[in-house]
Amino acid sequence: RGLRCHVNVIPYNPTPAAPYARPTAEKINRFTSIIEAAGIPATVRYSRGVDIGAACGQLRAEHEAG
Repeated sequence: RGLRCHVNVIPYNPTPAAPYARPTAEKINRFTSIIEAAGIPATVRYSRGVDIGAACGQLRAEHEAG
């Protein structure tokens, strides 16, 4: 408390090498609402290129798996 901050919520970008899935929009919004209810400003940052496997983390994971 007393610390000025702003949280950037960045949803996970799925990769074939990892068993994790991207959270649904509902879960992302619920998580962001919890943060904001605690008085912490938050913004959801969506990556571009997810649909072609070129978003943050996806290219590196493909290169390392390759």
